[in-house]
Amino acid sequence: MWAVRRMNLKQIVAVVSVLVLLAILTVPTLSTGTVSTTLKASKISNAEHVFVTLKTVSAHQTGESEVQGWRVLSNTTRVLDLVSLQSNSETLSASKAPVGRYDSVRVELANATWVSGGSITRLQLEASQLRSKADFTIQSGRTLVITITLGGFQETLQGQKFLAASLDVMVPDAYS
Repeated sequence: MWAVRRMNLKQIVAVVSVLVLLAILTVPTLSTGTVSTTLKASKISNAEHVFVTLKTVSAHQTGESEVQGWRVLSNTTRVLDLVSLQSNSETLSASKAPVGRYDSVRVELANATWVSGGSITRLQLEASQLRSKADFTIQSGRTLVITITLGGFQETLQGQKFLAASLDVMVPDAYS
């Protein structure tokens, strides 16, 4: 009888140990923090409006591969007027992301239209994806505010008109 009880006790201890180990290994990877993304625009000259379509905003986890390390912060497509964003920032999203260190932010753009002097010019994009270095940590249960500043200028190359877009990312040191 003691052998049966002793065996059951060993089995119970083993099962509990396995469950504790699984919790220790999986809880950190399942933990998330919140990232609130705010958009602004840098000074744009010679335009009344510059419309761009923002498709996605992603952050890259430090130490992950270039292909697999991206975590989507926003995938809501919206048309932005960069000239209006010079004076009025816009909150893009508040989304959950895995806790950990991140090293850069990437935005995907589509469609650019330049309005100046009553003339509307559809522009090609020099690059549909823009990337900026930004070192930050997402912590469990905390909200991190990231400010993305988009900018650009119109240029003509070999008869084609382009929007040479720029991206800057600011991450404050403190959490809210």
